Amino acid sequence: MEINDGVSAIRNPPLWEIWEYLSDNPKLGDIAEIHGGIEWNIPLKKSLELLVSSVHRAGFRKGLDKAHGKLECYYAHGFVYLNVENKFSRTSAHFLPWERPKVIVNAQIIGRGPWRVCAFPDREGLVCYQNFIGIWPKVALSIEAIAAILNSPLANAALFVQEGKRHNRVRSIGSIPIPPLEVLDYIKIDELVQGYQKIRRERTDSLCKESDNWEFVKYLREIDGLILKAYDLPPRLERQLLDFFRGYPKPVPFPFPDYFPADFKPCIPLYQYLEMDMKQTSAGELLKRIEPIDSEVIHEFVLGLEQRQA
Repeated sequence: MEINDGVSAIRNPPLWEIWEYLSDNPKLGDIAEIHGGIEWNIPLKKSLELLVSSVHRAGFRKGLDKAHGKLECYYAHGFVYLNVENKFSRTSAHFLPWERPKVIVNAQIIGRGPWRVCAFPDREGLVCYQNFIGIWPKVALSIEAIAAILNSPLANAALFVQEGKRHNRVRSIGSIPIPPLEVLDYIKIDELVQGYQKIRRERTDSLCKESDNWEFVKYLREIDGLILKAYDLPPRLERQLLDFFRGYPKPVPFPFPDYFPADFKPCIPLYQYLEMDMKQTSAGELLKRIEPIDSEVIHEFVLGLEQRQA
């Protein structure tokens, strides 16, 4: 079977049922302008001091030169200043509206597993080198919500299926299926993204302390849950998607657990799982609080979800 929408025409790609289910969804390129970062007409390695500076200089603007060690989900650091003089421009990317709110993502993949991209919502007017891609909304949708879509398991799985071993391309990012905007809880998503960014900035020195990591994880899982809720996948397919990432931690600088414990069998949406107050509850304890999976109550619950979303 070939998938021609959302995921480029690949015969029987991984998670193909999901791509079929989302084949009529809008694509990211429908609601955003997507462009690669600036390129210079002289070699960077031979002209590094002329093109990149650690301090502000005339003809330079604050930005990012490389993703490794500087970009993660919803957060960026290690900024430098890039030469934006027209005489050094190789493409029209110098003239993009970098000063406008946008989302910044990495052009080179972040790892060999299914996590391919980190998205950072930028309101500072950063300029980016060609190691990055800029995404400007064309509709009344916040950059926080766009970043949340791109940081989600679904967007990363779509890129994993489409792309090669090294790069995220503008075309592939534009073809990522997105949720219907009318059902996206962007107000709550914006609140969660901004809340996560606040504690991420404030607690840089405590990332290695496991006692503090749970709050970071709680924010990120809740954001992912709301994004997947908007996609409205049948619970069985959503579980397939999340299990696809089992053993591949989200690309953040602290431990990030699998979305479901290995012994948790019910296929329920992530957002509902999180609503069950899982912070202090193991999978075994949860199953004592709800009906066993082979009981009529849970059986009807899961069937009902499948029928409503099929």
